[in-house]
Order: sequence, then structure tokens, then C-alpha cells
Amino acid sequence: MFWTSNAPGTDEGFNGTVMTVPLAGGTPITLASAQTGPSSIALDDTSVYWVNSGASNGTVLKCAQSGCAGNPTTLASQQDAPHAIAVDAKNVYWTDWGTDVVMMVPVTGGVATTLARGSCAAVDAGQCNAYGLAADATRVYWTNAALGGGTVMSVAKP
Repeated sequence: MFWTSNAPGTDEGFNGTVMTVPLAGGTPITLASAQTGPSSIALDDTSVYWVNSGASNGTVLKCAQSGCAGNPTTLASQQDAPHAIAVDAKNVYWTDWGTDVVMMVPVTGGVATTLARGSCAAVDAGQCNAYGLAADATRVYWTNAALGGGTVMSVAKP
């Protein structure tokens, strides 16, 4: 089992960790510490992925499921408020409710790509505050927490 934990600290209000424990129980193991607002975990066969949204520079990170010796790999930085995350064999996907976008980056790292962009300033704010996220074999799905009611949207994977 994997989870994130946020505790009061000195780094912009967060001193978070990414943790794991065997399903049978035992002593929890810290995979990554000193994280700024970690949340939303996704897993593939070998790695754990999460977003840090508690800092002015949100990040998308990954670490081996066995641990990363305190040095997770940054897949994307300079995000406003990343929230949800999903992964498939090729890419990591996330929503950023602060900028109304859905993004992706290869699991091996590289250039982040915008899959969908919205605007809360638009009169018909159908895509506003991109929030929840899921992916299947062909599409990426997300919810929007737009004022006055949300929407569920999707886009074909590139």
C-alpha cells in the first residue's frame, strides 16, 4: 500500500512524505520525505508517481516502489496546482486546477505536453479547475470543479 502524508512544517506549510507498507502489515517505510504538499498517487509495475501541490512551484515526481534514497525524479516542475495523477505504460498524466489544464509527460521524463486547456474566465467555464483524473487504453478522462456545477471531459491519447 502507498500513501502521502502532510504534516505541519517550515517549507511553505508542508513537510510531506510518500510512504509504503506491505499489504500484510508491518512497519511503514518512507520512500520520499521533505515533499511540499504531496498527493494523488499512481503506480506502475516498478514506480510510484505523485504530485506536489503545496508549493508555489508544483511538481510531478516518481520514485522506485522500493525507495528512492531521498532523491525522487522530477518529471515536471513549474506547475501551478497539480492535483490528480494517472499513469500507463508510456506516460504520466495530471490535472492542474490552478491553470485549468490536463498534462502528460513520458514515464522516462522529457517535455511535458498539454492535452487540454480551459479557462475559468470564459463565460461558459466548462473546463474550469481540472481536478479528478483517470486513463484507459485510448483516452484520458477528468472532472472539472467549475463554478455552478462541474463537467466530465475526455481526450484521445496522442
